[in-house]
Amino acid sequence: MGLLRRKNPAEKKLKELTGGFLISDSFIEILNNVGLDSSDGYDIQRQLKADIKRGDVKEDGVETRLNFLIEKRIKEKKASSDFKQEDSLNEVSSNDNVKELKFLLNQEHNLIKCPNCDKKILKRDKFCYSCGFELSKEKGIDFNAESISETDFGVGPSIGYAPGAKVENTFYPSMEYELDAQVEDTISPMSESSAEVLEPKKVSDELSELEKLYSKKVSTRFSPKFKFAYVLYLDEINKNPNKSIKNDYYKSNYDTSLTKIKKQAKEDEFIGKGSPLIAAKSATVKDLKKLLKEHDLMVSGTKDELIERLGENLTEEELKDLFPKKVFSVSEKGLEFIEENKYVFYYDKTTPIRSYVEVEEYDSIFDDVNDLSDEHIHKLLIDFLEKREDELVSKKNWAGYRYNFMALARVYKDSGNEFKVLDNDFKLFIAGINNFNDYTNHSEPAYGYIGKTYSKELVELLHSLSLSIDDLKAKFNDAYDDLKYPELKISKDESLVYLLKLFSGEDIQDLTEEIRSKYPDPNLNYSF
Repeated sequence: MGLLRRKNPAEKKLKELTGGFLISDSFIEILNNVGLDSSDGYDIQRQLKADIKRGDVKEDGVETRLNFLIEKRIKEKKASSDFKQEDSLNEVSSNDNVKELKFLLNQEHNLIKCPNCDKKILKRDKFCYSCGFELSKEKGIDFNAESISETDFGVGPSIGYAPGAKVENTFYPSMEYELDAQVEDTISPMSESSAEVLEPKKVSDELSELEKLYSKKVSTRFSPKFKFAYVLYLDEINKNPNKSIKNDYYKSNYDTSLTKIKKQAKEDEFIGKGSPLIAAKSATVKDLKKLLKEHDLMVSGTKDELIERLGENLTEEELKDLFPKKVFSVSEKGLEFIEENKYVFYYDKTTPIRSYVEVEEYDSIFDDVNDLSDEHIHKLLIDFLEKREDELVSKKNWAGYRYNFMALARVYKDSGNEFKVLDNDFKLFIAGINNFNDYTNHSEPAYGYIGKTYSKELVELLHSLSLSIDDLKAKFNDAYDDLKYPELKISKDESLVYLLKLFSGEDIQDLTEEIRSKYPDPNLNYSF
């Protein structure tokens, strides 16, 4: 039994259209074409995720709702500024438009009118995709009212739409398309692919998909935080059944309690009562020998041998009397669950990632991942962290940008790639001494910081690699050039000087004061 949370069809559709924890390049391109940017994309994605989680938007409505939210964001920007919609807004693929129209019109024609804007909508919808009105919040709407006639939409029972009918474009509701002969010509090339989308699935195909879903042992009962705490608890019990586990760690890091975890583990049959011999492991060698002597048994051997001898010669009831402490052991199902979710351990032990990446975001990296080898876990994390840089830079989240180098260095270190560790350590050092204030374009070395821990690791790595000065300079310069800051106050050569001073043994505090003296800030009151 597994508790990996798998995405439902609507979430998968959203991921397909917009990307996952990092929005896709294709989605960003669509946004840019209409004058929006990646930050708008994340807001839109979050809104739609919330709609899906509430159950307001199903798989077949995701694309339409997404298009409405894009148009809504365009209108909001236009209302708040002199924002002008790009000409490319009118260059939306006609095939996509027609596909959207066919989707809406080939439903069961179960339509009503929106009470807010009077536009035609499906009876089951909870949002009006023309004005965004939330129908679920409007009291007194008769969702069983008479449906709008098919002919109101220029639609016949077996024909998608009639030539000459004006139908609102769902991609951008403010634009109308006249469905004349020219549009019908556009429909023809896509008729086969549309039929594949709209045609009901064969029972055999549907059964096959459901069998695959079942075999994945999908469960969405728990939040990622609970699942992480659950895995850690079971692993702790499995490794040390006698250990007294404290609640504080689970509460502070994963916002859950041991009581809840234990209850769930018993319900899932992941744990059960352990043998008294497990409890015997907490006894001292002296006590074990005393018990053996009382039962006329040999008292020589290691602790494990003494416990084994007791188990071989005493009954279960006698052992329970001798070791009454209740202990739990992890079942085979529990061990399987631990193995299915072992990526949890990497998050829990890796401070640079755990301190800066939310549990939910980390968990989403491993959606539908079956290969949980260390090598593959490292690859997924490296891809995630490297793609994350662009998001952090676009938001001018410079603290996060610096911390991302630290996280990458840790993953590369665990994967054994020393030169990639060096590259990220160089970037961390250069970023630290130059310093950028968050959400600005200003480099402020007066606020610079050289961390003792990563500086020590950097110096040790340089010692172990024994690079020539030319190789060192080349790699350092590459790291400097690869940084995505607008402009650095401390030049490439001067930054290298500070690095070599650090390597030569100069005290970090002295080096920091030297930099701050050369690049002072009148608002700071350092005493040198």
